[in-house]
Amino acid sequence: MAALGKGGLREAAVQCAQKAHYAADRLSAIPGFSLAFPGVPFFKEFAVRMPVRPAALNRALAKAGIIGGLDAGTLDKKMKGLWLLAVTEKRTKEEIDRMVDVVSTAAAKRGARTGEAAHV
Repeated sequence: MAALGKGGLREAAVQCAQKAHYAADRLSAIPGFSLAFPGVPFFKEFAVRMPVRPAALNRALAKAGIIGGLDAGTLDKKMKGLWLLAVTEKRTKEEIDRMVDVVSTAAAKRGARTGEAAHV
């Protein structure tokens, strides 16, 4: 952090927030996906509610060489089905778009296999 300097640290923080919000907006645009806590401010981490198990999405992302999110249900049963993601300044818009494309495709395929395509 010291190497970044005051201005560099501020710029890194701004980029974290912007990129995380960009990712959240893109994921929320997938049918059936939404922010788990809409209207609650966040910095670089956010939770998503969706009709697909987080583990299924994480497997699809891993096959694409992308690290997925945390299945919050493994920490607390009340959070079953919530997927916790973190996006930092290190991610590019292209990487975020690729992640969203993989998630969207995996969710659509998963819905088609389970007969829930209309919900995904």
